[in-house]
Amino acid sequence: MDEQRRTVAAMRGLLVELQQPVSQTKQAHRNVSDTPWHSLHGLSQEHYKGILAIADRVAERMLAIGSAADGRPTTLVQRSAIPEFPAGFVDAAQVILWFAEAYRVAANVARQGIKETEDPDPATSKLLQEVDALVAKYRWRMRAHFQPTPTDPNRGADLNNGRAVEVPGARPVQPR
Repeated sequence: MDEQRRTVAAMRGLLVELQQPVSQTKQAHRNVSDTPWHSLHGLSQEHYKGILAIADRVAERMLAIGSAADGRPTTLVQRSAIPEFPAGFVDAAQVILWFAEAYRVAANVARQGIKETEDPDPATSKLLQEVDALVAKYRWRMRAHFQPTPTDPNRGADLNNGRAVEVPGARPVQPR
């Protein structure tokens, strides 16, 4: 029974951290404003659909193992480590950094859940690995806007009033 409680706890935490970006992504989608508006508008819509779909799979897995799935707004506000998306028009650098951080948090929760469920519930662990892979892909897509390369050390200055943007957890690119 202790193993099932750990599995349910891992799933509950992950569902919260997936539902928070789902609820906040539409805010970003509607209010992003800046030079790369069009690409971020489309990218946020794609991410919304992908995260919503995987969150539904997590919720369905919770139901399959005998637990209710709680995605109420009050639950998200009370339990999520992902901050609320800012109100009003938001520039591209803020949007990208918000998503990169949201996906970092969700990935950390998924990875912890993978460890918790690997032995007692391999099916749940496999689902959490899929979540981790999707979130890592989406985080990379956001982080790539600022990722320096050996030939372009820009680091997002063109999106941030001439100042480089530091993305937490981004690895530096090694010169050739």
